[in-house]
Amino acid sequence: MIANFSPISGILKLGIWLIIANGHMLSAEAREMRGPVEVVDGDTLKMDGKIIHLFGVDAPEIEQQCRIYRLAWPCGERAGVILSRLIAKKPVRCDIVSTNKTTEDAPLQAHCYNYENVNLNSAIIGAGMAVPVLKQTRRYVTAGYSAQIQRLGLWSGRFIPPALWREGKRFRPIGQPFKSKSLKN
Repeated sequence: MIANFSPISGILKLGIWLIIANGHMLSAEAREMRGPVEVVDGDTLKMDGKIIHLFGVDAPEIEQQCRIYRLAWPCGERAGVILSRLIAKKPVRCDIVSTNKTTEDAPLQAHCYNYENVNLNSAIIGAGMAVPVLKQTRRYVTAGYSAQIQRLGLWSGRFIPPALWREGKRFRPIGQPFKSKSLKN
C-alpha cells in the first residue's frame, strides 16, 4: 500500500514540529541564569541573591576536615577555593534543572559553566573535591572515578562523605586509642 503523503501535509507537520520545538527552546532559555557569582562553598553559588546548588554534586562543608595519614587538612575550605579558581571572577552560566522549592529559601539546582564553557559540576568532581550524587544523576560518575583513580583531592587520603558528615559522623581525634571490643558475650 502506498502512503498518502502530500508536500503540503509534510510542510504543515514540519511547521507544527518547529512551533513545538521553538516553544520548548524558549522555556529552556527562561531556565538559564547568567552573571557574576559568589562562591558559598564547594558546591554552592550565589547569583543575583539566589542560592544555586551544583546539581549532582556533594562537596565537603566549609568546616569539614579530611585526613592524609595522621594530618588533618581543611578539605571543605579547599573545595571552595578550587571552585573559585574555576570561576576566575568571570560570569557564570547556570542551566536550572530543578527549583526544588519546598521553601522560599531552598536553593536552585543547576548545571553551571564558567566563562570557557567548562562544566563546573564535572570539574569540581574531577578535581577530587566533591563526590557525585548518584540519586540525582549519573552524569558525573566518570569524573568521580577519574579523580578516585588518580587519588586527587579528597581521594588523596581519608574523608567522611559530606552527606554522612552533615549527619554528625566525624573522625575520632588523632592520638585517641581505639576502643577495645570484648569478644565475650
